[in-house]
Formats: sequence, C-alpha cells, structure tokens
Amino acid sequence: QGVNSFLGKIKMYEYAEPKEILHSKLLLIDDEFTFIGGVNLNKRSFEHDTENGLIIGSAVFNQAVTSWFHQYVLQSKEITKEQKVLFWRKWIIDIIDKKI
Repeated sequence: QGVNSFLGKIKMYEYAEPKEILHSKLLLIDDEFTFIGGVNLNKRSFEHDTENGLIIGSAVFNQAVTSWFHQYVLQSKEITKEQKVLFWRKWIIDIIDKKI
C-alpha cells in the first residue's frame, strides 16, 4: 500500500548493463537529500536483515550524484507503473497473504 501511493510520483529504473550486477539503491530526494545503500525498501530489510545505507543532506552532493546517475539511466530501462504493481503483487502481496 505504501509503495502504491507513490507510483505516480517516482521513477524507477533497472540497470541493464549485462556485464555488471548493481545491487545498490539510490534515492534522489527534492534536489537536496541523497540515499545510497544496499537496503531493500521493504519491511524485511528494515526489521530482520542487517542492512545499511547513507543519507546525505547536501544539495551540492545531490547535484553531483544526479549528474552521475544520468549516465546510468542511459544504460537502464524505466520500470513502468504496470511493472511496479505487478512486482509488488507478485512478491510482497503474495507473501503477506500467506502469512495472514
């Protein structure tokens, strides 16, 4: 439900370079905050797994990372709203339904 409330407000990309695996996550927030880390944005990562990330509150840093990020976007594909909904239904909603 939380992810679905942001579907029209955020863009998600899958890095598609076949020779590399990129597990890190990057959030660029309001041109000021930058989050970089390996933590998955789900309940399990925040409550059960040992994950980490870094939030940097600097517009200058955010601008530099945004420039770097755009280079990755050129080798990425945007995840559509339909794919986002399908992903969360397939993985998260099914898991929750089994536990309830």
